[in-house]
Amino acid sequence: MKINLYLSVLFLLFSVSQRCDCLDYEFGGFCRNYYSMNVQLSERPSRGFNLNSCYLKFRLSKTDVLTLNSAVFFFASASDPFHFPEISEIDKSFRFGCHKKILYPRNKENSGPFCISADIDRFNIILKTPKFDVFAGRQAISWGMSRFISPTDIFIKTSFFDAVRSESRGIDALLVRSPLTDKGDFTSGIVIGENFDSKNSAYFAKARTSILGIDTELLYCEFRQEQIFGVSLSHPLGGALIWSETAFYGNIESLNVSLGCDYFLSGGAYVFLEIFFNGLGESSSEDYWQNESKKAYMKKLVYLNGRNYFSFGIDNQITPLVHHSSRISVNASEPSVFASHTIDVNLRENVYFDFGYTGGYPLFGMDAENSFSEYGSIGKSFFGSISIYF
Repeated sequence: MKINLYLSVLFLLFSVSQRCDCLDYEFGGFCRNYYSMNVQLSERPSRGFNLNSCYLKFRLSKTDVLTLNSAVFFFASASDPFHFPEISEIDKSFRFGCHKKILYPRNKENSGPFCISADIDRFNIILKTPKFDVFAGRQAISWGMSRFISPTDIFIKTSFFDAVRSESRGIDALLVRSPLTDKGDFTSGIVIGENFDSKNSAYFAKARTSILGIDTELLYCEFRQEQIFGVSLSHPLGGALIWSETAFYGNIESLNVSLGCDYFLSGGAYVFLEIFFNGLGESSSEDYWQNESKKAYMKKLVYLNGRNYFSFGIDNQITPLVHHSSRISVNASEPSVFASHTIDVNLRENVYFDFGYTGGYPLFGMDAENSFSEYGSIGKSFFGSISIYF
């Protein structure tokens, strides 16, 4: 399906909804201007990055039984040509068609400071019945409860390090969900890979319930021909929420574990602490090169190179119109640290101004030029954006 065909379908549905009293529709989205100055390592100059995006959402429903959701992302970038490869990259993971389309330039060899692209991010139908619900089409799928890295959240999601994207990328899937108990449900489905190839697809079954007062999620997934077993537990304790999330990779015989807690302080600030153990990573930065040949990394089960990570976050509503957020992660294998700080200002209704800083640092005298430093090689970035929601 081409972008113009998709827009034609949306226009037709919108026209039908206008003329049919039995259909409800909703239109919304946001426009955002994002700019950052990326300060790279000393041998590379600073790079300006500008991204203008428009996210358009349309929902059409008939009572509570049948709903159609759709969304399209438009991007226009006027950045240093250095960033063109990452802007123009087309991710085909768990999509059988309708990939991101580069509208300009037509030829990548003619890449310059200007680029326009479009992406069909949502296009799904939801059918609700008394016994089960069906979700079919392009949708966002996110699992787990961890704040930094979720071991069981194996599909594409917004990264802890990503200051640009606020919407999880849509993937093509068919899900069926039915009640399991009064406090739980059972979901099974297929996530469709490129060209409908089973080697690129995933099949799963997930149960959510309460056992002895502990919220429990059990997961089995065949992900790109790798078996994954997941267990997530959470329980409130003394005003805090404690969680544990574990994923065991059967064919690789390794596991990833996340342990954490969050708490709302008396002043209204929200804080979280989390420990992440990556059984697939290396305990020394000098051995990171070995990850390139591991199946888990080639199949994108994980992307962090180290073995032990400690993360901390705080969100604080400074005034009714000003919000502060900080995220810090330490890779204890090297060690190195990643930090992100953001201030959000509500300028007026549905208009927000954000500015902040992200950066990675090697610790304890490690050479900043050392390519083996995972966070130390990220570089530093100052950013700002204006978002208008409608």
